[in-house]
Amino acid sequence: MDHNSSWSFSLGRWVGVPVRVHMLLLLFLAVIFCVDFNSPTSAGNAILSTAMVTAAVLIGSIIVHELAHVFAIHNLGGSVSSVLFMPWGGNSTFQYPEQKSAKLIAILAGPFVNFAIFMFGTILLLQSTEVSFKEIIHPFRPHIFLTSDVPTSLILIGTWINFQLLLANLIPCFPFDGANALRTVFAFFYDKVPQYRIESAIRVSGTAVAFTLIGFAWVLRGYQTGPIEPIWFVLLVGGISLYFAAGYAFDVETCDISEEWDESHTALGLSDAFSDTPSFFMFGDTEDPEYSKWLVEKQEARIRDEMQHEQQEIELADEVLEKLHQSGIESLTSDEKMLLQRVSERLRRKRKLDVID
Repeated sequence: MDHNSSWSFSLGRWVGVPVRVHMLLLLFLAVIFCVDFNSPTSAGNAILSTAMVTAAVLIGSIIVHELAHVFAIHNLGGSVSSVLFMPWGGNSTFQYPEQKSAKLIAILAGPFVNFAIFMFGTILLLQSTEVSFKEIIHPFRPHIFLTSDVPTSLILIGTWINFQLLLANLIPCFPFDGANALRTVFAFFYDKVPQYRIESAIRVSGTAVAFTLIGFAWVLRGYQTGPIEPIWFVLLVGGISLYFAAGYAFDVETCDISEEWDESHTALGLSDAFSDTPSFFMFGDTEDPEYSKWLVEKQEARIRDEMQHEQQEIELADEVLEKLHQSGIESLTSDEKMLLQRVSERLRRKRKLDVID
């Protein structure tokens, strides 16, 4: 998924790595301020103090989450192309280590740091306060910042936020770490299973989580607690978003597979290869001809779109190379450098397949 620069702005380069912030993070921070502004529980405290502290702790936790990924990847033999901060952590561009166990460690490094912070804060709170474990983790009861007890308030907010980040990133659906972790686990234990089946399984798991959230939205439609209201609407939006995210990830990942499909398939035969590929879950040999035709047409359209996009990027890369020749590498933006890297990697991959053929 190469379009990480869309709807984001640059924070420059940190240790040589381009760092960007997605607009969704800014929107999420704005929602935090709106919730705090309309919350009657903030009365008696400094205006919007809870929102400011919560936003600051969230940003810090997201940065720590992504730095954990970067640290693990850097030390396990991978590379980092760019970092993109999102409300749940990031959607950065990583080249994971080739070894599957090392890749899984790098993927889980971010959630592990959130888990460690959550456990440390929980132990401190349960030993020094009367707060219950349920109050610490309740997803719809964010904690208030009390100027009368700053240390406890900061620990409560930090522990709550890191638990929510941990919970979100364990969801087995794009764009969370759980999807990459599940993909790696499948590849580790079922190394002979085609990638297309694995993506089908991940799509099923993401869709199952989506419908679970939608079901909870129906069950909790009359339940109200805390400043986040209505709860059913939040769950419904989350479920619908995950449903479409699962489908989007499946489409993108299977497009990536089409570039490196079985060596025996030529470019003209890709659609036939996909039409004969079973899903991860097999339900017998019966097949609807109309449905198969629709799948083939859909895949052919997807491949055409992908080829058109690649051609557009090649044309843009020619313009960037001309700019590089005339003005030097210092004149290139981070997006232009990423474009050259994508095109270069794609050409190397195709050249390698041509050599094999």
